[in-house]
Amino acid sequence: MNIKKATNLIEYIIESGKRIVLRSGNIKDIGVVKQYLTEEDIRIERGIKEIVSKISIETTFYAEEEHDNFIDYESVWVCDPISGTKLFIQGLPNYAIVASHLTNGIVDFAVVYNPSTDDLYTADNETGAFLNGIKLNVLDKDSRKIIFAPVHNGSVSQEIID
Repeated sequence: MNIKKATNLIEYIIESGKRIVLRSGNIKDIGVVKQYLTEEDIRIERGIKEIVSKISIETTFYAEEEHDNFIDYESVWVCDPISGTKLFIQGLPNYAIVASHLTNGIVDFAVVYNPSTDDLYTADNETGAFLNGIKLNVLDKDSRKIIFAPVHNGSVSQEIID
């Protein structure tokens, strides 16, 4: 999977993010079986499912809102339509729309869009990782350890340990 094949998916995620940022803090939790579920979670999940079904018919789809169990398939799309739904409902920043494709359990494509900051992260095994279209340098995983930790205001701090 590469970014070029996922252009429609990325466009849909950005469009959805721009729509939901206007609803942040002005939407209700409709969760019955689970807490922190909104109509936007369901809308985005269904939209992503429709788009990825057109990318490849030989794949399955999993997202927590309407699927109870994750089954490990050879080719699977995994989605969190609004990661951080509680923050979204409360009107706080740093929620995101997340989708990734796994082949034999290995992520080969991922997209994360934070509509609060208008930051789009994409990565694939062919072209690498990008933030808002700018290539990111990724360290050799054996040379350093990077620790990400949430801080009190909902942001994430990063520390590199040699």
